[in-house]
Amino acid sequence: MEPCPNREIVKPNKYIAAYTNTSIGGIDDKASAKPTGDLLQVHDFIDGYALVTTAKADGFTVSATIIDKAGKEVLPQAYPVALALLTGSYSTYPQKGAYLSFVKSVPDNNYKVVKYDDKSWQTVLTGTHYATGLATTSGIVIPAAYTRGVLASPGEAQIFINAAAFQIYPKENLVVTEMDYMKGILYGGAYTSLDLKGNTVVAPGNQFEGKGLNYDPDSKLLFKEGTLYNTAGKVLGSAGDMADGLYAHNGVIFTFGYGTYIQADGGYTPHHHLCAEQQGSKAQPDTKNGLVYEG
Repeated sequence: MEPCPNREIVKPNKYIAAYTNTSIGGIDDKASAKPTGDLLQVHDFIDGYALVTTAKADGFTVSATIIDKAGKEVLPQAYPVALALLTGSYSTYPQKGAYLSFVKSVPDNNYKVVKYDDKSWQTVLTGTHYATGLATTSGIVIPAAYTRGVLASPGEAQIFINAAAFQIYPKENLVVTEMDYMKGILYGGAYTSLDLKGNTVVAPGNQFEGKGLNYDPDSKLLFKEGTLYNTAGKVLGSAGDMADGLYAHNGVIFTFGYGTYIQADGGYTPHHHLCAEQQGSKAQPDTKNGLVYEG
């Protein structure tokens, strides 16, 4: 956690706790760990700022704003945030620095939904759902328009739209989020990347065809369809002819390839994963690290 100043910066009872238990995650919950290695707590200071709640939780949301280390509120107003994100993963915690991801209730407007592979199946959404946006010291910089797309409960008993969970990276000028990419398609949501003004950095891809966008925060690389991008959207490398794909994970670049289908042993397709290194415009196998997985 960031060091706390040895003085009172907020008067007691000025801000209202949204709930009693303010702990995020357990001791072994790596998803809730901050980059410094400690566990995030609600109202921790992150990059010099902290989220504070201004009212008791109201169902799905709680009103919140951001203060600096002098206790000064830096946003022009409080915004509703998704309560579940306060006790979830650090990556989707709604506050990073002076940025706050907020939610807004919007109508479904008789939204017609079909399946990607079965257009005869259809339903119409007539209620409301929450969408996510981003606010900072100047106000709203990304309007509340981002969701996870259309989802379903087990057995498709219920069809609904959930708010997106922003992954905010102020130092990289980046937001990674899901969006309703294939509009009107069940499970048609996909990840996209935006700058802190809402401009697209790297566009999403078709998840049904395995062309989705991903981000590795350790290497600060975006990747999609065998191509690596930096956080400004510049192409850094591609798998080229030497592999079927390229990705980054935990700060390491990998390539992977598939062999010819083998019928023996019940039938399988051999595949391999290689550590890779950047060589010009392409990623080539890393001869030092070599083969890391084969099956």
